[in-house]
Amino acid sequence: RRSSRMDASAAALVVRRAFQFQAVDGTRMGWSSASLARCLMSLMALHEEHHTKFRVSSFYPLRLVISSDEFLESLDVYGGILRLNPAATPLQWLETLREVTEDKLEEYRSNQKKVQEYNRIA
Repeated sequence: RRSSRMDASAAALVVRRAFQFQAVDGTRMGWSSASLARCLMSLMALHEEHHTKFRVSSFYPLRLVISSDEFLESLDVYGGILRLNPAATPLQWLETLREVTEDKLEEYRSNQKKVQEYNRIA
């Protein structure tokens, strides 16, 4: 069990570094550490095979959330979250990852600046 937790932590670190996410979160699914590690390693395999098809070289400052919750948009340009459904196919993951563009990252940064300015005024 402890080994599985270490595997999941290591897999999350590898994914975070390869994609350059600010953070990787898969803890809300209630999965075992071993299952989460397998899911993240599948994501790494996708990265190795298809990274040239991504529209950005770095996904920073986005956070990756692995979640089976239903959501309307995979990319939240207000919260800085990219959501992947673990039940999706690798091609569906690739489509979601390709939604991230430099324009979308800039939109998120702009939204963050507006929030910070509003909080300073309020």
